[in-house]
Amino acid sequence: MDIEYMRCSLVLDRVFFVGTEEKLCYMIDTSSFEVLDKMSTQSFVFTIEQIDSKTLVCGQYQGFIDII
Repeated sequence: MDIEYMRCSLVLDRVFFVGTEEKLCYMIDTSSFEVLDKMSTQSFVFTIEQIDSKTLVCGQYQGFIDII
């Protein structure tokens, strides 16, 4: 796994979320470090915040947000 230009991260339960400058948000298993999924975003991801038990918000460059 090669994740370049990590901007932010958040660990929830056993999932590690990583936002990057490549307009991606990765979901990584914390025990095996296997990439579970990756999602394209609209712009560079600068922040990841938990809203509730099932919702994350990715804050991005130039005011874009994505809800995961």
